[in-house]
Amino acid sequence: MIGVDVSKGRGKCRGCKQRIAKGEKRFWYLGGEYYGRPNIYYWHPKCFLEHNRKVVIDIITVFLPLLIGDEAAKPIIIALNLTGSNHFGG
Repeated sequence: MIGVDVSKGRGKCRGCKQRIAKGEKRFWYLGGEYYGRPNIYYWHPKCFLEHNRKVVIDIITVFLPLLIGDEAAKPIIIALNLTGSNHFGG
């Protein structure tokens, strides 16, 4: 499970290891369990993009066409230079 929310000021970014400021948007995902409790990893959005480029590309190229249709998604994917992806007409 993945999501975006607003930081409470306690979590650290998994990428840069810096605290995410209170009120700042953060990206998070569940990474399994630790002693029966969910492991939640937090990221600054920029850090997530830098460390997980392939995941972001896969999300865009797979889900954008499903959400808005192939014809509407195609110019966006071309503009983002993602046409070489395995998922979208590249």
